Amino acid sequence: MGIKLDWEIDARRGSTLSVGEDPQSRRQRRASQFRFVLATLALLALIIGMVGAVVLRLREVDGTIERLLRETAAAEVTALRLGDQTAFLNVQWQALDDPSVTARWIAQQTQRFDAYQALMQDPDRVVNLTGRVLDTAIDGQNGRVHLEEIIDGVPYAQVWFYWRFDEGWRHVPTAFSFWGEARSIQGEGFSIAYREVDALVAAGIAAELPRWLSLTCAVFDCAGLPEVTVEIVPDETLVAGWSSGNSWQLRLPSPYIARARLDQPFDPSLRLKAATLWVDRWLTAFSAQAPSDAAFLRDAIGGYLIQQFTGIDTGSHLISSLVDAYGADVLRRLRLVFAPQTSIGALSLAANEPLDVLRVDWRDFLAYRLNAEAEWINQRAESAFYALYDTGSPAALAAAQARFAGAPPLGAAEVASAVVERTAEGAVLLRAVVGVGGGATEAVTFRLVGGDWKRAS
Repeated sequence: MGIKLDWEIDARRGSTLSVGEDPQSRRQRRASQFRFVLATLALLALIIGMVGAVVLRLREVDGTIERLLRETAAAEVTALRLGDQTAFLNVQWQALDDPSVTARWIAQQTQRFDAYQALMQDPDRVVNLTGRVLDTAIDGQNGRVHLEEIIDGVPYAQVWFYWRFDEGWRHVPTAFSFWGEARSIQGEGFSIAYREVDALVAAGIAAELPRWLSLTCAVFDCAGLPEVTVEIVPDETLVAGWSSGNSWQLRLPSPYIARARLDQPFDPSLRLKAATLWVDRWLTAFSAQAPSDAAFLRDAIGGYLIQQFTGIDTGSHLISSLVDAYGADVLRRLRLVFAPQTSIGALSLAANEPLDVLRVDWRDFLAYRLNAEAEWINQRAESAFYALYDTGSPAALAAAQARFAGAPPLGAAEVASAVVERTAEGAVLLRAVVGVGGGATEAVTFRLVGGDWKRAS
């Protein structure tokens, strides 16, 4: 309350005006901020440009290094195609500090060169060393090249290894340490461990194992089965087999150690090895001493499974025809009645039909019986030998005595055909056409006696 003096009013006005920013100052401050942002962006752009230039330069250098690696491999292939041994050996590594190591490597590569020349000059072979590079890998001084070859119309891959010296890439011995990173494939009931080079092989095995397990478990008891592991190992000294430290770990050598098929990465030879080992592992449940019906049935079941796994005809006619006629479960039932002394009559129990009406192909069984005769003659096992004959027939007994007194047949018996017949008297006969050692054929007759096929001629 009271009258405000002029100087008080002027002082309050002055303080009020000083709160606001001068427009010129505001423009200057904004301009400074803008220049700072531009400078920062320019610096960032410069840094990014420099990094980009370095990256591009590194890529260019890497590209040059890879191009030189491809050209080196192509030069080797060209030398092989032209038969130029000097050019081929010029690309090989030389250990300057150890002439003996160099000599061994050059000798090894000379053998490789000669092997290629012999292969290409074979009039029965069609060889195309395309030189096409399928893949490359570079890690520091290490180089790896996958090269295509076509032999008799089948595409293969070779993996060659190189080391980068000052004078360029040189072919060096197989570097198993440079096989790529460790990888794995996990499936239901199995896993596959492998390295990068073997990726196609692992994928091929992974595609087959579910079917292998399914077929196997239809015959054997898989309850409580641990996980089966397959390991593909880059080791040229490894013999395919089950690990001594893990009875359910199957170790297979990498096919890329030599020449690997591209059309069938799980190639037929490796598949056959793996299938045989797989089946043998399971057949340990079938204990039987050969020659015997039990051992024949065990081996015939194994042959059937190998045939299913590989598509290779193993000659397991009896089991194959048994499954065709009575279904896969017949093998499980056969396993349940199997014993070390099991006779061929076990088939009747498994199929629930008498032997004489079984819808099966008896050829391989009869071949086993005839070859068992020769084995017992060699061993002079008289009782076992006569047990194969219908000794109740005087004619059959006389024939058996004459054979046992003589020399065993030369060569294995092969049965071309086997047909079941019934005589007017009610006897059941199994008539076979047999060849021994690829010679002339003869007719051999078996008679059904006491639920077993006995030789009657």
